[in-house]
Amino acid sequence: EIAIAPTIALTLDELSLVFELESEDPEGEPVTYTVEWFLDEGAVGSLDGEAQVPASETAKDQSWRVEVVASDGELSSAMASATVTIRNSPPVVDSMTISPSRVQSDGQAHCAVSWSDPDGDDATVALSWTVDAVDPGVTADLLGNDWFDREDSLVCYALVTDPDGESSQGEADAAVVANTPPGAPTALVQSPPNDVEADLLCEVDVPSADYEDDAVEYSFQWLLDGQPTAYTDAVLPHTA
Repeated sequence: EIAIAPTIALTLDELSLVFELESEDPEGEPVTYTVEWFLDEGAVGSLDGEAQVPASETAKDQSWRVEVVASDGELSSAMASATVTIRNSPPVVDSMTISPSRVQSDGQAHCAVSWSDPDGDDATVALSWTVDAVDPGVTADLLGNDWFDREDSLVCYALVTDPDGESSQGEADAAVVANTPPGAPTALVQSPPNDVEADLLCEVDVPSADYEDDAVEYSFQWLLDGQPTAYTDAVLPHTA
């Protein structure tokens, strides 16, 4: 008795001939086997005598049959056979990422999915998101900042389904929404006219805008010919 393993075979599986019960010769003569493989009823001569069919030779919906005849050199046994049909393989979610790597509170998050199908089938990709474990109902690959705030945790999920209805799920690593830096202010340097001994004063003319409406603090740095100096106050002494 023979069988083909695995009994439920997929495209990526190697097919193996299994002897569940080997032949015995009444006279104790050595037994040899003739092995033939058939693909969709057609003989595959290149596999004559082989105990395996490489996975590279198989594809979805193919029917493989193996026939085995035992012989002691003079007489042959009845033919034994086993058949297996290659079943559909579900698609595979290879990777998922949320970009940019630093999602800011005033930006948007993009979900990218990489998938493959062992059978070469097309597949549909359905996306979903959670924001702090709550589903906002967004199914697009872009999640805008009207759905999240600073420090929220964003996760993207994918369901990839092939034409046979088999599917695989995947999820991206969580992205925590980062603070948005304040915008640059506009500064003016004030100095009394015609007074070479007067100190210079740097004043904020247009304040910084902050996306989260946080309080903004200012630091100062005076430059000389484009190079930083040791002066970091709003006032630059005239003796500098």
